[in-house]
Amino acid sequence: MTPDSDDVLREEPGVPPDVDGEPSAPPAAPAPQHPLLELRDGLPPLTETPPALDDACRALAAADGPVAIDAERASGYRYSSRAYLVQLRREGAGSFLIDPIGFDSLRPLQEALADTEWILHAATQDLPCLTELGLAPASLFDTELAGRLLGYPRVGLATLVETLLGYRMKKEHSAADWSTRPLPQPWLEYAALDVELLIELRDVLARELHESGKDEWARQEFDWLRGFTPFVRTEPWRCTQLWRRAEARPEHEPERPSETGPPPNWASAARRSPITTPVSRTKTSRGMRNLYGMSTRPHSSDRSVSFRAQIPGPGSGHRAGSPA
Repeated sequence: MTPDSDDVLREEPGVPPDVDGEPSAPPAAPAPQHPLLELRDGLPPLTETPPALDDACRALAAADGPVAIDAERASGYRYSSRAYLVQLRREGAGSFLIDPIGFDSLRPLQEALADTEWILHAATQDLPCLTELGLAPASLFDTELAGRLLGYPRVGLATLVETLLGYRMKKEHSAADWSTRPLPQPWLEYAALDVELLIELRDVLARELHESGKDEWARQEFDWLRGFTPFVRTEPWRCTQLWRRAEARPEHEPERPSETGPPPNWASAARRSPITTPVSRTKTSRGMRNLYGMSTRPHSSDRSVSFRAQIPGPGSGHRAGSPA
C-alpha cells in the first residue's frame, strides 16, 4: 500500500535524518579564517647605501612613539649569528629594511633612535646581533616575554598577532638563508611584515599587563634584558677543534684518520662484493659480525675475512642473514 503524503517523512535537502527518523542538525560551519596580513604602505626599498641610510635616519628621528625592530640571521647556514637584515617601523615614518652588510657602522641609526623605546619579539634572539652593529636600546618592550607573563600558552609572533589582532601572518621564509644576495622580493615582504603590527601588538599587551597588575613585573624584566649577554660555549665545536689541531700539527706528522673526516659508511661497504673488500681480524671486524644481515667467510689466500650481505634471492625461502 502506498502511504499517504502526510505519513511520508519530509526531509530537508542536504540534512540526513538521524536514527530516530528526525532530521539531524546541520554540521557546524567552519570558523572563518582571519584575513592575511598585508603591507599597508607597500614594500619599502632596501636601504643599502649611505645616502639612503641618512634619509632613513632622518625620517625615523622625526617620527614619534616607540620603534618596532627585528633582525634576520642565517644561523642555520653560517657559523656566526650576525644580522643580515634589520627591519624597523615607526608611526609617522613607515617601515625600513636596512642591509647592514654594506655598512661599516650603523651609528647614525643608533643616534636617530636615542631615548626611543624599542619593541622586539624574543629580544634575546635579536639583541646580540644588533649589539654587534652598534645598536642598543635605551628602553625596550618584548612582546614574547609580555605574552609569557600574561599566561598565553603560545607566544610566537604569528600566534599572538592572530589571537589579539585578528590577522594571519606568512611564516614560510623564517628559516631562509638571509646571507643570500640579492635578497628575493618575497623574503623582503616577509621581513617587512614582521614589524607591520608590532606596535599595535605592544599596545594591546601593555594594556593587559596593566589590567592584570603585572606591568611593573614586565618593566623590571625588560630592563634586565637590556644587559642581556648570550651564553658562550666554553668548548668550541668539534670541527673547530679539528681545524686548530690541523693548523698546530707539524708538517711531517701525518693526519690521524679520525681527524680527516667522518667515519666510513659501513652500510655502503657491506653492499660491495665480498672479494673486493678484505678486512683483517681486528676488534672492529669482530664487532661487524654482529651486525644484522652480515656474515663472515674465510678468504682463500690468508687469514682475513670478508663480509657479505645475505640478501635472499627470489623464491629462496630463507630470511636475510640466515645461512643459505
